[in-house]
Amino acid sequence: MASPGSSRAERERARRPWRVPTEIAANIAMYTNDDDLQSLCDATGTLTIDQANYHRYDPRPYLKNLVYDPDRLLSAMREWNVVLSGSRASAFFYPSATTENSDWDFYCTGGTVAAAMFSNALGAEWETSQRGSEDETAYNGSFLILRGSLRGHSIQLMWYNEASMGAFGTIVEFHSSIVQCFISGWCAVSMYHKVSVQNKMLVWELDGIRNPEKKAKAPRCVAKYAERGFEVIPYAKESIGVNCNLNLPWNPRCVSDEGCLLIDFKHYTTYANHRLDALHDAAIEEIKSMKWSEMAGHGGRELRWSSGSVNSKEWGLYRCLRETEPVYTIWYRKNGISITFQKLVIDKPCLTICSPHWISLPQPARERQDNSFRISRFSPI
Repeated sequence: MASPGSSRAERERARRPWRVPTEIAANIAMYTNDDDLQSLCDATGTLTIDQANYHRYDPRPYLKNLVYDPDRLLSAMREWNVVLSGSRASAFFYPSATTENSDWDFYCTGGTVAAAMFSNALGAEWETSQRGSEDETAYNGSFLILRGSLRGHSIQLMWYNEASMGAFGTIVEFHSSIVQCFISGWCAVSMYHKVSVQNKMLVWELDGIRNPEKKAKAPRCVAKYAERGFEVIPYAKESIGVNCNLNLPWNPRCVSDEGCLLIDFKHYTTYANHRLDALHDAAIEEIKSMKWSEMAGHGGRELRWSSGSVNSKEWGLYRCLRETEPVYTIWYRKNGISITFQKLVIDKPCLTICSPHWISLPQPARERQDNSFRISRFSPI
């Protein structure tokens, strides 16, 4: 407060908000909970709430922790239907969810061809994958994992060969709500934002018949996040933040509902043509339509996911737009795999890559003669 003898100019300055340089305020915004952004704007007197939100959810500064060129990474994620999930995606929303030693877990919806192309674009040093590993057994033998390193960070790239199972179906079956977040090239989503923003988490009952090893590991995983400050709370529909008055034995959920937080990355991207711009909007619409359900477990004490309710628009605009993209062909060789592609009006292959670190990965059954691949067969996550 200005003293009685202060000049008029001094009294005016005393009444003004303390102004922080815009660059510093923007950096602070990146680490501020969204509920506190307005307070930050009021305290600094520099940013509007729209500007604060822009800086808080710009994915590029966060992804620079892993890569030098985050725009190139986001482009590769869009092209090959890849998302970042687990603790590193959660930390984009809730910084205490991860540690310096946490893995960067990428999930690919697009089979082996898309995973191979993304691994080539990422530029990591990949290890030779081992068949029959503990992780593959935990996912009924159909879940494939490639491990590597990039700029001192541990990387995992995971995918299914089947078109029917993608990244979203995997995230739905995670052990608790705090890790049910993902960053795609199109957007970032926290599926339980109203819970997680309070540093709380819900623990799900995993299916011990379908995934016995995942169920066995779940308590250790939950304990890890409890140590990071996230409190386990009992499930209640009210805590999700979704107003649902339906008298049903399950709670229907959707990425577009009030319990989720979706950050559209279109503000951070400039597309070269109208088709890519339309593809972005179509991808966002399809991601918003992704559904799942919360169901009471044994004795009604816990929660069980119904992964069968995960779905997307099989013939939506997103897949129609991607129908114009090249047809890829995968060739399994003694020294790894090769991938070629042909555009609609060009007869000869435009690209061939050989990836020796894929030597030991499982190959399709011999009776499967079709090695061709179209990205339009898959949902964006």
